[in-house]
Amino acid sequence: MRADLLLADKEPMEAVVARRKAKEADVARDEAYSNLLTGDFTPLAIADLADSVNPILELIGAPPLELEPGGDQVPPDLAGAVAMIMKMASDAGLDRLVMDPTQVKDDDGLTMLAGTIDALARNDSFRAFIRSQAEPGAKPLHPPPEKEETAQVGAEDDDLMDFDRLALGRIG
Repeated sequence: MRADLLLADKEPMEAVVARRKAKEADVARDEAYSNLLTGDFTPLAIADLADSVNPILELIGAPPLELEPGGDQVPPDLAGAVAMIMKMASDAGLDRLVMDPTQVKDDDGLTMLAGTIDALARNDSFRAFIRSQAEPGAKPLHPPPEKEETAQVGAEDDDLMDFDRLALGRIG
C-alpha cells in the first residue's frame, strides 16, 4: 500500500521520457545553431544583428530576442532565428535576399546579414508571405504527418519546428 502512495505522486514514465527527449532535442538544436554563425564577432555587431531580427520576430508574433551583453559568440537562439528567416525568404521566392549564414565569419559579414534581414523586414512580398502563413485557412508551413507515416526529421523540419516555437514564444 505504501508503494502505491509513492507511485501515485510520480509522473507517468511516458511523460518523463518525452520531456527528456525534448530536452535532448533542444540541446542538439542549440549545438547545431551555435555552429551556424561562427567567427570573429564583436558584441556590437551581434547586437545589431539581433536588432535586425527582432522586427521580423514581431511580424510572426514571436517575442523579441534579448541578448546577454558582451558576448562575442552568436547565441543559438539568434542563429536559429536567422536560419528561420532565411528559410522563410527562400520559401517566399526571394532567393536574391537569401544569405548563407555559414559564410559569415566577421563583423562585415554580420553587417551584410543584418542589412539583408532589414531589407526582408521592409519587403512587401516577404511581409505578405508572413501574413499568408498566419491567416486562418492558409496552407501550413508543414502539414501534420499522416498517421501511417513515420516522420523523417531533417534540417528543414528542424527550422520549421523552430519557427513554430518562436511563434509560440518558447525560444528566446
